[in-house]
Amino acid sequence: IWLSQEVGALSLDLATAQAIIAASHEKARELGILVTTAVVDAHGDLVALGRMEGARSLTIKIAGAMAHTSAAFRANGADLMKYAGSPWFDSYRLMEGGRILPASGGMLIWIGGELVGAMGVSGGSDAQDKQCSEAALAAIA
Repeated sequence: IWLSQEVGALSLDLATAQAIIAASHEKARELGILVTTAVVDAHGDLVALGRMEGARSLTIKIAGAMAHTSAAFRANGADLMKYAGSPWFDSYRLMEGGRILPASGGMLIWIGGELVGAMGVSGGSDAQDKQCSEAALAAIA
């Protein structure tokens, strides 16, 4: 599933990453939660990270791991959850030093039909994190 997605020639710039974070945090405020949003490029390297004031510190690493996972597998986190616990998936998680976390808040970022990165949101329930990610992606569509 993840190998079928090609990385595009476009890159994810800081302004777009910051817009994603702002929209995610706006949705979090509507939901009454405090989150951290991580945005990575198509290779899983951090472009920007935003932690709402009062969001738990552990959300920093969790959001980053969600974003990294989506970028590494070129798939939304929800689509990867079915592989959690399988021997090959757990082996990869170990090789990556635990940075692999399939969850609904991890989503791919597409611009102009090209894969440019991924994002992760942590701080609410799985469903709330997903809502924040969806709102952020809708804001840049």
